[in-house]
Amino acid sequence: MEEVVTEALISGIALPLLAALVLTGVLRFMFGAGRGPSVTAAAIGIAFLAGYAMTLGWPDFPPQSASQKLVYIALAGLVLGLAVDFRGSVDNFRLIMILAWPALIIGWLGWRQLLNYSGDIGVTLAFSWVAGAFIIIRLTGEPEVKSTPAIMLLFAAIGVSIVALLGASASIAQLAGTLAAAIGGFLLWNWPWARYPLGAAGVLGGGGVLLSLVLTLGLFSEDVSRPALGLLILIFLAPPLAARLPLGRHAVLGPVVLGIVAAIPVAIAALIAFAAGGGEF
Repeated sequence: MEEVVTEALISGIALPLLAALVLTGVLRFMFGAGRGPSVTAAAIGIAFLAGYAMTLGWPDFPPQSASQKLVYIALAGLVLGLAVDFRGSVDNFRLIMILAWPALIIGWLGWRQLLNYSGDIGVTLAFSWVAGAFIIIRLTGEPEVKSTPAIMLLFAAIGVSIVALLGASASIAQLAGTLAAAIGGFLLWNWPWARYPLGAAGVLGGGGVLLSLVLTLGLFSEDVSRPALGLLILIFLAPPLAARLPLGRHAVLGPVVLGIVAAIPVAIAALIAFAAGGGEF
């Protein structure tokens, strides 16, 4: 058992964190001062794919399960996001990203449920689309600090991992942890000084994987607490509150304050998920 846990930590956490850390620097210097900063967040998607492949292996195409579809969602988000980043026109494509990307993910993951439509499924899919659109709105805004969107995405991934683990969905918990590790590797370049924006590749790649993980839990896991998952959306409202707190606008300590504020919904969601599971871990 110890060997399994160690292997999971290395392949699912340490590897994607290190891969994202290295790739962020490589992409920055490969594309120079012009395009480099805007495409560095592609490291998140690439590192997630590496962690997935090391942990579960590369899935066949067409994929047979929702977890296998995650790979192709991450890959598509990465490619589409890089195309937008290379054009340097995120604002021009922002509305399409907000409306279409969550809809495409929901359509691919939930089309079988749509064929057997029920009220509960309809609510889950509608809420997922609204939440996905809102998340992309928050990730593609114009933050005062470049690292703000990635910090929100990091804590959302951590929250999904914890809620999934408490809901007996260990594989999704591990994949959410892999995503969090990849975002963490990218963020190591952005503290104490914020250098690189999240970019469309980070939004569509990392944000797409996050939405896919949440939707997979909502559609296919009976034991995961839906209220706990829904509460995690509050993470994306943390920046305005953090900015009002002491040191919230500090160049170096502001991101730390934001992390503390974002951790509050994660902690509450964990408590709800723990209680929903009968207090068993």
